[in-house]
Amino acid sequence: MSSPATSAGAAHQASAPRGVSFAGYGWRIARALYAQLDLLATALLTLIVLYLYRRFPLPTDVATFYPLDESWVFDTFAKARQGIWLGKDVLLTYGPLFQLCFVPVFWLNDLSLGEHYKLWHFVPIWTTILLVYGSARFLLPQVEPWKRALYILLLVIFWAQFEIKSCAALFVFTAFLWAQERAPAGNRRMPLYALLSALLMTAAFLLSADTGFYAVAAFFLTGICYGGYRLPRRQARLRSAIFLALVPAVFFVCMLSVNAIFGRIWDFKYWVGCYKIVSGYRWFAPLGMDPETTRMLAIGVVICLSIFLWTWIVCRRSSQEPSLSPRVLSVALFSLLVLQSCIVRSTWRTVTVGLFVVIALAMAFLFGPLSRKPTGATTGVPVLLALALTVVFAASPYEAFSPAAILQAWKSSAAPPMCPQDKLPLDQACLALEDFLPLNAASTFLREHAPASESVMIFPYENVYGDIARRRVAGGVLQSYLIADPFLLDQQLKGLERDHPGWGIYSADYLGSGPMDGVPNFTRTPEVWLYQQSHFHRVANLELGILGLQRDEDRIRRWNMETAQWPLAPVRQRVQAGKDIQLAQLHSWPQQDVDFLKLRIEVHSPPWWRVLKPASMTFSLQRADGTSKIVHAIAKPDHPHEIWIYPWSEYQLMNYFFENPSDWRKRGVHPPITSISVRFDRQDWLSVLPSEVELQGVDAVRVSLR
Repeated sequence: MSSPATSAGAAHQASAPRGVSFAGYGWRIARALYAQLDLLATALLTLIVLYLYRRFPLPTDVATFYPLDESWVFDTFAKARQGIWLGKDVLLTYGPLFQLCFVPVFWLNDLSLGEHYKLWHFVPIWTTILLVYGSARFLLPQVEPWKRALYILLLVIFWAQFEIKSCAALFVFTAFLWAQERAPAGNRRMPLYALLSALLMTAAFLLSADTGFYAVAAFFLTGICYGGYRLPRRQARLRSAIFLALVPAVFFVCMLSVNAIFGRIWDFKYWVGCYKIVSGYRWFAPLGMDPETTRMLAIGVVICLSIFLWTWIVCRRSSQEPSLSPRVLSVALFSLLVLQSCIVRSTWRTVTVGLFVVIALAMAFLFGPLSRKPTGATTGVPVLLALALTVVFAASPYEAFSPAAILQAWKSSAAPPMCPQDKLPLDQACLALEDFLPLNAASTFLREHAPASESVMIFPYENVYGDIARRRVAGGVLQSYLIADPFLLDQQLKGLERDHPGWGIYSADYLGSGPMDGVPNFTRTPEVWLYQQSHFHRVANLELGILGLQRDEDRIRRWNMETAQWPLAPVRQRVQAGKDIQLAQLHSWPQQDVDFLKLRIEVHSPPWWRVLKPASMTFSLQRADGTSKIVHAIAKPDHPHEIWIYPWSEYQLMNYFFENPSDWRKRGVHPPITSISVRFDRQDWLSVLPSEVELQGVDAVRVSLR
């Protein structure tokens, strides 16, 4: 029989391996968690946003209501709830995948204005977090997990602008980089890579037109850069060429599949619409860059390009990473392409959105190749540089991730909040009085008159009126200001005929609405205005500058438009910045009243306007009584264009919706127009001044009822 001491020793020896095994399991779990540190950081950010989403109060306190932006966003969600899909039923820069990003829309029994604000605030944050995580996995697959996690945290908390389009473009580009660096050595897996690449480009187009074209450019940029790197190797060169040819073929099959889902296999309406909208932005929606934004853009571009150059020099001096040279070249070229969005519509918001992609790619070099190339104590210098740049330029964290916002959500009461005393509640939103009155009046009119199954027509762009009333807004293009091409105009008019709206809302410029970028809404889309004026008559004055309209079949049959051409010789003159150019002297004003002037012009510009943006164009109309009218207008350079102008006060266009044509024009307030001149001004240092302007003719237009 063993002694007690011997038994105790044996028991200790028996228990020792169990403790060792527990410690081993603990270390293995810790190592597994450390290996997924970037995923844990992503999950933490996602949970924070989910918590704030759950605590977000309704009704929503709306600080400032922007009718233009709120209308297209809310209408996008509303159309998803109504089963109307972007691309299939109506055209916009976005596609059906964008609607599907907002999956909570489909969980709601009723989509309110307040819920729209809630979704638009949080869903882009979630999407950005996921896309940045995916981009980090593609860009930094071999770095330490803590670096990848820090990279994600810095981008999301401090740098991201939470624009789904730009984040998706970043993700697609990094995916193509990853695919090129891991291109299959044999031909067996090449069809799979080609299929995945084509599906990725298709998904990018279904998200938005901008992202789709960035995806196509990213594929060819990476393919050409890496293909050029493989030129000395014949077999690799042949595989690259086959891959570059195979993917477009598969992508075309994907396009046909999307066409079939949308209706007809050979109907390329969605793809043509994407091209027309994206290619037209440069001339129908340009905006100048202010000095502060210019300084911010210059600093960001110089720093990021310096990091690209630093990486290029380092990789040329070392042969440890042979794939780094084509990566640097691809990144630099794609960054220059993305910066095009900063050039066209150069607001602070747009520039920061475009810079985010470039910053994300530059920081990836700091956390990846550059942090591995140095040795010894200098290894962490690039990461410290990324932190220093964030501290200096990124300022404070985004409000959703600030400790104050999280603490406020934690302390907020579970009781339903009330609107502030200076705000009025409407559809789960708290609005200022000047915003509440038109929204309430227009939506109430539509709710009381238009049946729930009937669509309504809104001009110029306040679709939010129909959405608050839970009525479908008619048309083939979601926003009228996008209609700057005959194809898009045709789609809009076909959509209006298809939907056959019975009721409508008209908002006059400078009273119930506002011109976009200073261009009167009638001048921007005259055909849509004429459609509404010829199909509807006024039944109610809702608020200042806002009319309630009803469809009038008798008016449609009787409506007539007469056009008379002035006997003027074509004029072609050189352009000087800021100088008025005399185009026409109008003699022998017609005896009958003239409602509109239609100018047939062509602006001749240098070819580099296609990579920059055209200068602004302003017409000056001199009247016989000595007064004048200034009209901002748009025209596609180097293409014949018709510019419609209402020569008198824009708010008088409301009179044309009266039932009696005798009320359309006020006697004695329409003095004849004696001369027309035009002036071109540079909006900023990126604007291209035209070389010549050509006036091909002037027409006097009159509308009436037979």
